[in-house]
Amino acid sequence: ACNHQASMRVVDKDSNTPTASPEMAAAPTTMRCQTVVYEVRLPAAKITKLNAAKLAEQADLGKALEAFGKARVLYSVDQKISLGGDQIVVRVSAPMVTASRMTENGSIMNTVQYHKPGATFKIKGEAKSSGRMFVEMTVEVLSLSDSTVEITKGVSAPSTRNFIMSLKGPVTTGMPEVLISADAASRDATDQAVACVTEVILGG
Repeated sequence: ACNHQASMRVVDKDSNTPTASPEMAAAPTTMRCQTVVYEVRLPAAKITKLNAAKLAEQADLGKALEAFGKARVLYSVDQKISLGGDQIVVRVSAPMVTASRMTENGSIMNTVQYHKPGATFKIKGEAKSSGRMFVEMTVEVLSLSDSTVEITKGVSAPSTRNFIMSLKGPVTTGMPEVLISADAASRDATDQAVACVTEVILGG
């Protein structure tokens, strides 16, 4: 008995050159991930004006956010990820004054604690048709800033903000997706609301 093994091949009618079937093409297991996290300080009334879909259409997201308030980049990531499930962690160690007291000789002594603000990106994806993929992504950002509570003259108590954003569904590779987390009740020392805006580009 003879065993015959056959492989599926597609022939280009114009060139008569056999090419691999699309079904046989291996799906990518890694992909480039570009992510920029912005902090935006803006009047609370403007929070409802933040529109993720419209912001994703902007050629310069940072400039577009300046129309709402003061924007700055907190973190920027550009690296290759595993689509089977990957995690990117960005951490810094930041000193913050948490208490202050006057010594017997009249000088001020501050108590300093080190906090670790940063961002965690959890990503999992599956390549679909050409240029499309299904993505599950969670972005968690921990930021520190001064609050309206004054420890001593000129020194404000630190305020910790935790932003969590998620993306789940089909996306187009090379095209930006924008995630927003904001709370009108979360105010800084100047009574501005604080929003976190994240731009994600997969592939490209």
